[in-house]
Amino acid sequence: MLADFLRQQEMPLNLLRLALALLVIVSHTYPVGGYGSDPAWPTVRPSTTVGGFAVGAFFALSGMLVTMSGQRGSAARFVRSRFLRLFPAYVVVLVLSAALLAPLMYMATHGTLVGYFTVQPGGPVTYLAKNLLFPVGLQYGIDDVFAATTPYGLQVGASVINGSLWSLPIEVRCYVVALVVVAVGKSVGVARTAATALTLIGGLLVIGHLSPNVAAYLTPDWLPPEMTELLFVFLCGSVVGSMAFRLRVTWSLVAATVAVFAVATVMGGVWFRTVGLGSLALLLPMVAAVLPRHRLRFFHNDLSYGTYIWAFPVQQTLAFLGLTALPLAFGATATALTLILAGLSWKLVEQPALRLKDRRWSGGASGIAPGPGRSAG
Repeated sequence: MLADFLRQQEMPLNLLRLALALLVIVSHTYPVGGYGSDPAWPTVRPSTTVGGFAVGAFFALSGMLVTMSGQRGSAARFVRSRFLRLFPAYVVVLVLSAALLAPLMYMATHGTLVGYFTVQPGGPVTYLAKNLLFPVGLQYGIDDVFAATTPYGLQVGASVINGSLWSLPIEVRCYVVALVVVAVGKSVGVARTAATALTLIGGLLVIGHLSPNVAAYLTPDWLPPEMTELLFVFLCGSVVGSMAFRLRVTWSLVAATVAVFAVATVMGGVWFRTVGLGSLALLLPMVAAVLPRHRLRFFHNDLSYGTYIWAFPVQQTLAFLGLTALPLAFGATATALTLILAGLSWKLVEQPALRLKDRRWSGGASGIAPGPGRSAG
């Protein structure tokens, strides 16, 4: 069954998630280094960027694994597990950005810290206070840090310390949807509930294509436009996860999944961003199956989340230092430094937090608990 299949692919899946996080670094290297826009993911019609593909893949996997995890325990356990996986490392990156990185960059720009530590909007206090609430509209920068001293800051005309965090509030909302799906599903069937939610979101996407004004009227406030497609992808994973304990992995299933992804790639556009990315919930575990598990023992460690949340500040810092003359060297240096920080994040923050979850509940979730999406993401 798919659930058994996934338990056998823990380390390959961790490797794939890390590869997706590294794709985000590749994608961001272009605008952050001043080399141009994020490269597009190769589809017949324009669909998304390389980074957009990686974030969508994170959401597809997350929907599947989170739904599987939710079926194994109570709502309280679900909330605690998701909190411990997402929040501690997120708090650390916010605090270190506001209390260490940004002051150093501010002082290097202005020659003094006078005017930095304020409670005014746009300052470090509001950066922490607002972002800890996971709003859809995050505060991405502090004062004028990086605004006029990096190619990306000049491009957007604002301070941006960590542009990758945009997906995390969306992921939190997807977790809430998954919690509702599982809670309702325990009475009427999780697969049926997940499929119903997927149909509703799909219908909203169709209405949005045909009549944006009607869609805007029907869309609740907690579902911003940028979330709708990612929620559809997440729910594709949720449908797969709801059937994982009784869905058998066969060659016909593999062929059908590849065909869906291929057709969506040819159609491009919104088809790829929804159905195509959603099919990755099945396709990526199948890719993981062909990786040599005996050579991947290191990937008991899941560095994907740390890589995702630390890469952008690292890249912005390198750009601030003027290390952008050679694109390849810029990308390689950013990747190496980010992986070091991701390793520290995993060992000092994320892994200890996950141990708290395991101590509270014996027989806790297996190592296939997802990152963000990410990522992610």
